[in-house]
Amino acid sequence: MTGLYADHSATVGAKLDIMTIHRAKGLEFDNVIIPGMGKSSRAEDKKLLVWLERGEDDLLLAPIESKGALEGSRIYGYLSALQKEKAVNEEVRLLYVAATRAKKKLFLLGHAGVTEDGKIKARTRSFFSRIQHALREDMVIEAQPVEEAPSSPALKLNRLPVCWELPDITAPLPSEGLFVPPADEEPRFYWAGEAVKHLGTAVHRYFCRIAKEGVDKWDGHRIRNEEPRMRAMLKALGLSGIEAARASKEGVSILMKTLEDEKGRWVLSTHEEAASELPLTAVVKGAIVRVVIDRTFVDNDGVRWVIDFKTGMHAGGSLDEFLESERERYKGQLAKYEAALRAFGETRPIKKGLYYPANRAWVEVAGC
Repeated sequence: MTGLYADHSATVGAKLDIMTIHRAKGLEFDNVIIPGMGKSSRAEDKKLLVWLERGEDDLLLAPIESKGALEGSRIYGYLSALQKEKAVNEEVRLLYVAATRAKKKLFLLGHAGVTEDGKIKARTRSFFSRIQHALREDMVIEAQPVEEAPSSPALKLNRLPVCWELPDITAPLPSEGLFVPPADEEPRFYWAGEAVKHLGTAVHRYFCRIAKEGVDKWDGHRIRNEEPRMRAMLKALGLSGIEAARASKEGVSILMKTLEDEKGRWVLSTHEEAASELPLTAVVKGAIVRVVIDRTFVDNDGVRWVIDFKTGMHAGGSLDEFLESERERYKGQLAKYEAALRAFGETRPIKKGLYYPANRAWVEVAGC
């Protein structure tokens, strides 16, 4: 409380308070001014369904008439009329609340029409219309005759002249060689299955989180406690309970191996201009290219790294042969990442790599 320097009310000492009618409820002022009395409120749209509860077990219900019907439901009309009457009563109550805030003087201001014979004609659905019976001619400051609006506005059609002709079409913008490559041009492995694909999605999300928060804030205890959360994430992605339980254990193992690996910690550590899951759209050799880079940053030597995570596990066969085949398989994809960065103005040297956390394997991919 000792640090509170503001007054308890922003209007302390003010000679004029501006507030809504609802806010003024329960307060009193010497003089009250209510502007906009002549403004009409918005007409309510027809409701699809109207009803009236009469007692605990009595409900009167009516839907809107069908499209094109010549005559509406009488019950619907009756209930709609009741609701309109309730709305009018609510407006009168609201005006009463506003008017009774005044202790000495009450000023009701607003525009109203005046007929040719000098009588005041308030707009429908306005506060003035609720006190039409109390309006007198001597209340009018400035009067202008009111023209009666037609019952239905005349329909005006705008037509083209008979001599109109289609103008010559200008030449389109040049787009030689510009095309959008197929979205699935990257290597796909249908044998991997949904479980492997969704596990990769979950692990990538955790990699983003670890890189954002810092690798020092993640230890083995914290990663193991994330297994229920990862299981729920995998179930939300579409895996069954048994598949999610098995995949979440594997996901926790991948995260543990990554943070125990020196190369994995280096990839996820804080670097200059670091970004995870970086989306880029660029024009490369006349083609629109859309890519998402798993991890990119600039190292201490001023080299831009582009790294792709591969969360699958290699089992059986020579690991070196597998990694060499992966290098050739993803060489074009990483080259596209590099080209997208170049299109965005990157001029520093770029190195590319594949990281396999499940096998703690690293493959550097040379330029193409």
